Amino acid sequence: MVQTWILLVILLLSGCQSDPERAMSHGDLSVNEVAEAIAAENIPVAPSADKYSWLAGTAPAAYRLGGEEKLLVFTFSGPRVPHKAYEDYDKRTSSEEKAHIVLYRVKNALLLYVHHAPADGAKPPRTEYGSRIERVLDKLHGDEVEDVHGNIANKTKLESFISHIRSYTPDRMRITRFTIEGDPIFYDIVYDGKQYLLSIDNSEDAFAGSDSKQPKTYTCGGLAETSAEEVTHYALTACSGFSEPFPLLSIPHAIIKE
Repeated sequence: MVQTWILLVILLLSGCQSDPERAMSHGDLSVNEVAEAIAAENIPVAPSADKYSWLAGTAPAAYRLGGEEKLLVFTFSGPRVPHKAYEDYDKRTSSEEKAHIVLYRVKNALLLYVHHAPADGAKPPRTEYGSRIERVLDKLHGDEVEDVHGNIANKTKLESFISHIRSYTPDRMRITRFTIEGDPIFYDIVYDGKQYLLSIDNSEDAFAGSDSKQPKTYTCGGLAETSAEEVTHYALTACSGFSEPFPLLSIPHAIIKE
């Protein structure tokens, strides 16, 4: 099945329009940065000469992980992975083939991990390098926690931030949420050991009114953590400009226990 997908996506690079090794801007990740972070996690990674299909007009850098497993790294020029990349992937990949591919996203990079784990429905699949790749992504995310419609990336930073709050240690964290259309909204929280500064930036939301695209800043007095049966909710409390607690994240307990 993996070979079927690979045969379907192998294409010559003639007529293509971008270079995966191009210089990045605005703090975007480069292919080399991703590859170096993977190698630093003791994952046996070696460049592959194989050529694969493009997603959203971008060619991947291909790597072999140990035996026959592969990692394809796409980096895009914008701050995020474009919708077109996912659309292209869905068009070229059957559900059976997807059972042997794990997609990871970090900032402007999309990683396709082609593995040989049993297609037994395990979530996450029992892959050889999956947990180490996830640690790499957490490091590449830095202080940013992504909330993609309830799917949380970089729980390591969240745990560190909560730990620092409990010990009254200053820290900062960015939460990036995505609209239904895929536009990011940024929530920057700075904790000084006593109170919180919350900054909200929706300047990249194409559907936000022009008057509302100016970053807004609020001061908050506390952070509330409440647990329901299956979810833990985090919210800032006593915030200037809000009569109710300001919700930050809702984390399924299944994610917390991973």
